[in-house]
Amino acid sequence: KSRVVELPLARKQRFMRDDAVERPREHRTIKVTLRGGKRTGDIVLEASQLAVGFDAQRPIVTAEDLEVDRGDRIAIVGGNGVGKTTLVRTLLGELKPVGGSMLLGANVSIGYLSQTHEHIAPQLTVLDAVQSARSGITVVFARSLLGSLLFAGNDVLKRVSDLSGGERSRVALARLVVTGPNVLMLDEPTNHLDIPSTEIIENVLKCFDGTVIFVSHDRYLIEAVATKIWALLDGCVKCVRGGWEDFAKWRDARAASAAAPRVGAETR
Repeated sequence: KSRVVELPLARKQRFMRDDAVERPREHRTIKVTLRGGKRTGDIVLEASQLAVGFDAQRPIVTAEDLEVDRGDRIAIVGGNGVGKTTLVRTLLGELKPVGGSMLLGANVSIGYLSQTHEHIAPQLTVLDAVQSARSGITVVFARSLLGSLLFAGNDVLKRVSDLSGGERSRVALARLVVTGPNVLMLDEPTNHLDIPSTEIIENVLKCFDGTVIFVSHDRYLIEAVATKIWALLDGCVKCVRGGWEDFAKWRDARAASAAAPRVGAETR
């Protein structure tokens, strides 16, 4: 029979502390709040007979009428290559519409987070990337903010070009925090992020006191955040109120309606 050896209490405590098991490490998560700047007007953006793309004769996306109201959280959805990013770049003003008109409302200040983060100069350090986003940002403030986004110690001295996709996303988020836009335009904001960080981003967007327009394939993010959906279907923008479940019901009903005549024809 094996014999159980009882350790004196003091030795047992030291053994459990130092040798028995590694103490669990606290899981680090993003801790950041994003607040909008100056309040916009009631209408953030209006567009009429909008056509976007690179050729007026063959636009990529068209929309009869689009309206963004203050406080909207609009998810842009659609398959790969249908023009979601092109639409966002047009709304940003980076691309001119190839048809129709678009007008921004009063006091609109847009913050953009792209999939590729091309707006962040790759030669900058993480610290420089944050400080260059707005004048007057001190090293102490920038380091504190970056710490809340999981950049510890000398991590802030890494060059942007050497960062992973998730790290670049966090730098871009830090730049949004310091610039304080009242309208966010985000292209796949949870790409490259782990699940805890994705959940934090969901909460950040839900608590943001401005307006959000975001491209995403993440139905959980869409359901958690969106109040409207712009679906890019057959080259047109279809507007649906609600989140992912509301959109899925609308999409299924649309598909059933389109299929109904063919079913009837087959049964005759």
